[in-house]
Formats: sequence, structure tokens, C-alpha cells
Amino acid sequence: MKNFAPKKIYRKYTDLKRLQQILHVFVKHGFGYIIQQIRYEDHFIAKQLRKWKIVSSKPTGDHSVLTVAERLRNVLEELGPTFIKLGQILSTRPDLIPIEICQEFAKLQDQIPPVEYEKIHRLIIAQYGKEPDKIFGSFNPVPIAAASLAQVHAAQLIDGNEVIVKIQRPGIEKIIKNDIAILRQLADVVHRCIAPLRNFQFPAMVGEFAKSIFQELDFTREARNVDRFRKNFKHDPHIYVPAVYWDYTRAKVLTLEYLKGQKLRLFIETANNENKKIIASRGADAVLKQIFIDGFFHADPHPGNIFILPDNIVAFLDFGMMSRLSTSMRSNLSALLIGLAAKDIDTISSVIMELGDVNPNMVDIKSFKSDFEEFLDNYYEIPVKQIQFSEVFFSALTLIRRYNIKIPHQLYLMLRTIVILESITKELDPDFDMITHARPFVKKMIRLRHTPKTMLKDSYKIVGDIVKFIKLAPNELIQILRMMRQGLLKFEFEHHGLDSFITELDRSSNRISFSLVIAALIVGSSLIMLTNKGPMFLGYPAMGIIGYTIAAFLGFWLAIAILKSGKL
Repeated sequence: MKNFAPKKIYRKYTDLKRLQQILHVFVKHGFGYIIQQIRYEDHFIAKQLRKWKIVSSKPTGDHSVLTVAERLRNVLEELGPTFIKLGQILSTRPDLIPIEICQEFAKLQDQIPPVEYEKIHRLIIAQYGKEPDKIFGSFNPVPIAAASLAQVHAAQLIDGNEVIVKIQRPGIEKIIKNDIAILRQLADVVHRCIAPLRNFQFPAMVGEFAKSIFQELDFTREARNVDRFRKNFKHDPHIYVPAVYWDYTRAKVLTLEYLKGQKLRLFIETANNENKKIIASRGADAVLKQIFIDGFFHADPHPGNIFILPDNIVAFLDFGMMSRLSTSMRSNLSALLIGLAAKDIDTISSVIMELGDVNPNMVDIKSFKSDFEEFLDNYYEIPVKQIQFSEVFFSALTLIRRYNIKIPHQLYLMLRTIVILESITKELDPDFDMITHARPFVKKMIRLRHTPKTMLKDSYKIVGDIVKFIKLAPNELIQILRMMRQGLLKFEFEHHGLDSFITELDRSSNRISFSLVIAALIVGSSLIMLTNKGPMFLGYPAMGIIGYTIAAFLGFWLAIAILKSGKL
């Protein structure tokens, strides 16, 4: 317990230094105007801002030549691994941030200097409980690649098999935890203090990021992805997936089969045109199979994650970012593609609404159908070879977002993967036609959704739901009847659009009541005048004169109110 207080104080001090650094970087890149809007006097961050006088510091450089998206990317790159990963993950979430920022964040690079071998040596001992020379026949202390979360070393097992060992950067988990704690505070204060930014839901965004990055830090999860991917391509001689050495894999160490080939970028620069066309076709086949047939795909197939082995065999690397398309999502995707082929705007719009889980009352469906039909007309008369999938994708996404429809994250990753694939295949073969190449896979996916086996499976599910309903319905009805008998059942009605009607009705009833009071005063005063009794004024009963005066004043007041309302 004696050491607890100093540790806590030290952590608070380091967290404050990191927070100060983060805020300074934002100001440096021209985002001080956002920080200036933090006005909560009692909030911890607001107090630190006043203390550090950060908002009064000046941005550096000429930011007028850079877009907001470019400056945000520069901020994340300068702040290091946690923020680079945050940007990379957000680049796949157009449902959370604008598309132009997604595209800019996709450019984030995390090539950073490697960790010295002494730290790697200590981590290996901590993971295996043994010295590296007791585990590996040889281990190259110089990494062959280094990134923000891990670095890769070449090694050889005692049995002679060559492997690559992906090792998590020592201390990175602690750095990420501390940064996420600060991010949660920043997200909270921005959400509370800056109204225009509340729509971005920053606290939820940080929560999703934390979940995603901690999953990526578990290398056993990535190893399971490799195994599943390898199983899906075990019968394809043109695609190779490295084997996982499970006996040498831990939560922070992933050991894979060593592949001897060249990176796709080098292949593009050095190979002849014939081999490039072969790789374009085989790579496209592999990615399209993953998406439309397997429903489990590599969500980041950029050139750095693809190796070309001898005999033009394609190998995929880095399985940290994988995605899945559920059976129901693939069924919806099939219906959407059928609708697009038939130019059936009703089917297209209904599928998009279902995929986006949209409340029909919250979207102008008629306008959406009209705009989407106009969008499709721009492409139906163009030859397939001239259509750029990336252009169609981003244009459609912009239109969908205009109506506040949020497509599922997995579907966006699928479309983004196809965009990356199209870019690579065009580099390999400028005449490559992605849409024509995808047709057989799309047709097969549609057939698979309507096979007798699939239909029988769907029938079983429907029958199961009906049986479940039949079982539950009697008990539910008995419970409702019991509540009615005991007087516990209450019905609540909520009206929409009746507020103005009620207000007008209330105003009218008040005027009628007022008119009746005036009429009563006039009638009563007239009766008093006929009696000629009581106190007299100018030869007339004083009470009658007072009654007439009050009635005249109230009548005049009522007439002015009616004339002002403009409604006689």
C-alpha cells in the first residue's frame, strides 16, 4: 500500500502531460477554435485548458492549403499508434464520419521505427516462459517489418521450418489504455460542450474503437482468422494462405509459416504484362469468392498485404482486419443486386431501407426513390467497361447519407474492399473489367440463397417461429385477461399533430364563455334599468349603468382580440 499513492500520482502526472500534448497538437494543426468552445467551468479538462492557456497558442504552418480532412490525418499521425489505429478504423465507418474524412484516413500509414531487441527478448520470455534459443533454432533480432502495434521477425523452428514471428510492441497495451482513457474524457466533454458536434456521438465512437483495438491486440484471434481463411481456400491451387504454428502462438506472439515471394507492389513494377493479367484475374477471383460465396473476407487487401509466390500464386498476409457478411445480409445483398439488374426501384429502396434499419416514417421514401432512379439512369446507358465501381460506390453512398440512411459497417467494408481490388486490378491490367468479372460470383451467391437446402432451412426457421408463437400465445393471452380482471391493464394513447387543434379549440371555448358573460351583464343590467330602484345616477339605476359599462369594456376587448387574430 505504501507504493500505491506515488504510482497513482505518477500516472495522473503522465496522463496530464499526454492530454496537454494532444491538445497542443490539435491547436498546432488549426483546431484551436474547437477547443475554445469548451465552456464547462467545473469540468476537469476545462480547468486544465485555462491553466495551460492552450487555446491562446497559435497554429503553426499555413493551413489554408490543406483541407480539414488532411489536417485531421496529420493530427492522428503526429499523436502516434493509438490515434493512427483510431483513424484507420474510422476510415471504414462512413456511418460515423463524413466520406471525405474516411477517404483521407485510409491514407494513414503506421510505419514507425522498430523496438530494440532487448525489449522483444523480455516479451518472448514473458509469453513462453523460456529463452528464445530454447524455443527457436534461430531468431533474427532485426525485424523485417515494423508497425504501430507489432513488428515481424524471421525465425527458424528447432525442426528446421522457417517461420515469421509477429510480436506485439512491448508496452503498447498500456499506452493504448491510457490514450483511450483520455479519449473518453475528451469525447465526453466535446459531446457535452459543443452542440454542433453531438451528432457524431463521440463517446459511442470511442467505445467502439476501444472494443476493436483490444480485439486486434489478441493475436490468438488473428490466428483463428488465418485458420478459417486457409480452410476456405484449401482446394484453390492459385491462392496460398500461410499455416499457423499454434504451439508457438500466444496472445502477444503470432507464429506463421514463412513465405518466399515478393510484395505485390514490387511485382507490379517488375513483372511482364502477361503475368500481371494472370494475377489480376486470380486476385479478383479470390476476393470476390471471399465476399459473395464465403461471407468472410480480408477487409484490407492493399498491396502491402499481398505476396506473389512462384508460379503466380497469390498469398494474403495480415489477418487482423477481417469482416463477415451474415446469411441475412447476403440475402438482402442478393435482392439488391437483382433489383439493380432489373432497375426495380421499389425493390432497391426497400432493401436499402431494411439494410439501414430505417424507420419509414423518418425518411421521405418517395423523394429517395426519385433521386435514386435518377442516379441509376446516369449509368444504365454507359458500357460496362467504362463504369468505375469506385465512382458509383461513393456517389451512391453520398446519396444514401443525404437521407440519413446508415448502411451496416460490414457492407461498407465489403464495398470498400471491392474499391481497393478495382484499383489494384487496374494497375495490373488497365483493361480489367471488374463488373463483368464479378457476375459469375454474384449469380452463384443468388443461386446459393435459393437452393432447396437453403429454402428448407428457412422453412424450418419459419415453422420454428410459428410453433414458438403458438406455445407462447395462450400464456400471454391468459396474462392479459388476468390483468384486465384485476384492473391492472392500462392503455396509453399518444396523439400527433393535435396540439394546434386543442389550442384553437381552447381559445374558441374561452371566447364563447367570454361572450356569454358579456351577454349576461347586458341582460342583467337591462332588468335593473327597468326596475328604477336602488342608488340613482342621472335618473337611472347606478348598478345598471355600471353593468353596461363593464359589458361595453369587455365587448370592446373581445372585438380587438378577434380582429388581431385575423379570424372573424
